[in-house]
Amino acid sequence: MKRIILGSTSVHKIAALKEALVNLGLKDIEIITHKAESGVNEQPIGLTEIINGAVNRASSASSAYPHDICIGIEGGLLLSNDHLMATLETGVVAIYAPGGNKTWCYGLSPGIQLPQIAVDELM
Repeated sequence: MKRIILGSTSVHKIAALKEALVNLGLKDIEIITHKAESGVNEQPIGLTEIINGAVNRASSASSAYPHDICIGIEGGLLLSNDHLMATLETGVVAIYAPGGNKTWCYGLSPGIQLPQIAVDELM
């Protein structure tokens, strides 16, 4: 049985991982959660910070348990200074497959446009 370590104990992130595995038709996979710090701000802003949070979570999980794959998920805001563009909430998934060389893959979710009142609340 393959073992995936998720660098989070968030019920939302666990549910997202389980749904992704079902959608990919992957079975017989054990999911282990690990409370991993993102190492970034509580509300990450900008793609670099969001990616760093996801990588930090996966990296932390990779040292916690024996595994086949480690996953880190981080959400954050992509701000716009352009009145024609909206602020977006997006997520990044970082996947680390251990081996001789570190192998990283990244995935970016589609952005969800947030109304300004929601952005003000998050900031």
